Amino acid sequence: MFRVLKTVDHSEFLEKSYYLLKSYHLFNGKNRREFEKDLCRSFGSLVKMPLLTSDRAELPSDVKYALDCGISLFRLNEAKDTSVPPSEGPYAENWALWKERLDTVLSKNTNYFVSIQVVYIHVV
Repeated sequence: MFRVLKTVDHSEFLEKSYYLLKSYHLFNGKNRREFEKDLCRSFGSLVKMPLLTSDRAELPSDVKYALDCGISLFRLNEAKDTSVPPSEGPYAENWALWKERLDTVLSKNTNYFVSIQVVYIHVV
């Protein structure tokens, strides 16, 4: 997810931070088996590929806090109007500010994210 957020040539229809939150929300509080069941239920299948090292440190607290704030905003938006994405909903201004804060927090923690990723060439 960190790699996706750092890319710039995605179409405007892909709200990267929105999908980061959806993924985080899907995984948060679940063990691997529960998470994989949810993915299979949602997408019909699952391709397992190691993306993170097994001996990684816990998610830094400032990253977790930023993600939790985004989840709260996402829920507020959903409670008001589920037909529009958060960037266009009633909390669009808050969403834009949150995205800036998230980018700052992720950039500050770049070394952490790089250190926990399996090198892509070793995966394929």
